[in-house]
Amino acid sequence: MILHIIRLKLRKVVRTQKRVVHDQMLTVQHRNGFDRHGGKLYLNQLMRFFSAIKHVLNKLQAELPVWLEYHDVDHVRDVYRMARFIGKAEGLHEHDLKLLLTAAILHDSGFTQGTEKHEERSCEIARSILPAYGYSGEDISRIEKMIMATAIPHKPESLIEKIICDADLDYLGRDDFYERGDRLYRELQYLNVVKDRHSWNLIQEKFLLQHQYFTETAISARHSTKQQHLNTIQEEIRVGSQR
Repeated sequence: MILHIIRLKLRKVVRTQKRVVHDQMLTVQHRNGFDRHGGKLYLNQLMRFFSAIKHVLNKLQAELPVWLEYHDVDHVRDVYRMARFIGKAEGLHEHDLKLLLTAAILHDSGFTQGTEKHEERSCEIARSILPAYGYSGEDISRIEKMIMATAIPHKPESLIEKIICDADLDYLGRDDFYERGDRLYRELQYLNVVKDRHSWNLIQEKFLLQHQYFTETAISARHSTKQQHLNTIQEEIRVGSQR
């Protein structure tokens, strides 16, 4: 009799533990945007997203000109990484974050067709690629607006556009500013936009004076270091002018 009671109590404990685990699983699934009925749909959407990202990266690696030392795949990956960081810090919901990252990976794809109006060409590429990966017309329109927001000078209108702009020029306030700046210098030399270091420093000074970060995340993390870079460049200009 006692053994029978113990068995019944053990079964009750096991059933309770199973319910707790089940409830925890549902909570995790809900936080990730799907339940047991919508899980396959969510995973399918996620796979389509990553397939689209891979498609664009493969296109960039195959078609970007080799002389693009700054606007290369490394830059695109950097913008993707920083867009994800800033987007999460600024509290974007999952769907908006997916659109932001798609725009980040596409924003310079127009360079595969030339340097003129490359943002518009990037939008054309987005329209040609994304429908096959389940993006709606509204999604693609928002992605196009984000891509166009990266045109210099930046004039973002919404939070998500501010995020991609800050991600695009995040390096201005980082320690690798000079290394990435040298890549851009060589790229512009190839295009006969700059002739020497002095003219390059003047361009950088003007650009840094006019540039601003838009999100609280970027302002807090990058503005101070960007100002230090500006001070250094202005000192180089002053010393060069005295020679």
